[in-house]
Amino acid sequence: TWFSTYGAHIDIVAPGLDILSLRAAGTDMYGDHPSNEPGVRIVGDNSLYYLSDGTSMAAPMVVGAAALMLSFRPDLTIEELQEVLLYGATDLIDPLNQGDTLIGPDTISGFGYLNIDSSLFLLENGGLYIAEPSLRSRLIGDFAIKIAPVAGYSGSWQLDYSVGLASQQWQFLSSGTSLPTDSLAVIFSDPAVEGFINLRLTDKFGSSQTTTVVRVTQNVARIISPQSGEELDYSVPIQGSAYGPDFDSVVVFSRATDRSLEYLFSSTGEFFDSLMYTWSLSGADTGFFTIYLHGYFTSGQMVDSVSVLVKSAFADGWPQSLGDRGGMTAVCCDLNHDGTKEIIVGTRSGLLMFNGSDGSLMDGFPVNPGEDMRCVPAIYDVDGDGEDEIICTSAFGLHVYNYDGMNDTTDDTWSRSCQTGMIPYEYAFPNPVIAQLTHDAPNMPCPTRPSFSSTRLATSWPTVLMVISISQLPVRCLPR
Repeated sequence: TWFSTYGAHIDIVAPGLDILSLRAAGTDMYGDHPSNEPGVRIVGDNSLYYLSDGTSMAAPMVVGAAALMLSFRPDLTIEELQEVLLYGATDLIDPLNQGDTLIGPDTISGFGYLNIDSSLFLLENGGLYIAEPSLRSRLIGDFAIKIAPVAGYSGSWQLDYSVGLASQQWQFLSSGTSLPTDSLAVIFSDPAVEGFINLRLTDKFGSSQTTTVVRVTQNVARIISPQSGEELDYSVPIQGSAYGPDFDSVVVFSRATDRSLEYLFSSTGEFFDSLMYTWSLSGADTGFFTIYLHGYFTSGQMVDSVSVLVKSAFADGWPQSLGDRGGMTAVCCDLNHDGTKEIIVGTRSGLLMFNGSDGSLMDGFPVNPGEDMRCVPAIYDVDGDGEDEIICTSAFGLHVYNYDGMNDTTDDTWSRSCQTGMIPYEYAFPNPVIAQLTHDAPNMPCPTRPSFSSTRLATSWPTVLMVISISQLPVRCLPR
């Protein structure tokens, strides 16, 4: 949930949102500020129940699960009981649903989501876990892998490993028909394997536990990509490695022919054949460049370099001429929601809109080519049809334009005449702002907003603030 806590102290997560519980008579915890939900969470004809959130609800779930385990096995120690709950939890690989790959325990969900069925299975049959090395250990050279039983497990086991964060390319490491008496399963000693190593331990029931460690055996500083002789355009992903037993930091520079070094990036974190930095060449010189990677170690410094040819510092179709002086900045958006961005810029000779993918001028533009429209446009779905419009200002007032540059002014509504003036010293007209100034209608995103009664277009010049209600302006003035 959005209100969940996080950190190294998290062991396990359990349900904590809208949990049905008994209600103390006369209470309504969420009725006042900051929730402001009077009566919303009270449940039942006699108002005996209540929907609550937080660790006050999640903690009793785990306590109840622990009590259930002890009812089956009252001989369990506190440590054994904890193991059964933690190792029975369902690992949440992407706990925040944002594309993460967090294999094993993490600081967001701990060992995972409380799973009573899995814990009962462990209680009945036992299980295994990796006792050493611990999660996120940084290891130098060879290291021992130790395994241990949960709830009296006995039987076969198998260890596999993969290289690289979130890698599922598992390779066999070791196995046995019974647990080693000294817990030592194997010594990991492959000299070719460095970086992130995932370890997976599987028991005879097919249940697995995983952990991830970092292993380094030598000092390394190298550029993997780009390679010498490559011809580059616009944006350059610099990939490489910088790590070692006595690693300190890494710095990346670039240098054009007959120029001085230019700093690009630095970090104290280690890199293992991964993306270090994306070098944006926008506006840079073309020609031959050398990219340098400096790795700093306690024992000294290592340098790697590649020579490349920068052919173009701009994306395909760019740059594009504005034909006249432009506003302070352009606006980038997807007006018609087709997945391709448009770039909109006000100039001294009208309003321009370009296709972001190839730089071509969009049909219907420029708009008002003889009028100074230097402002930073606002983007908003004014008429609630699911496609955004462009709101901008000029010397004569406030304008709204469709995706195709159309703007019906026959009813003297758009353009909306108002004195805008010029902002002193900035050579531009005021920037329009869309805001909800009153709260008499739901603040929902278009196109679901039922009315425009609370939405305003505002623009100002040094001594005057102009506020215009969208509801005063007929939607028919925005033809599709």
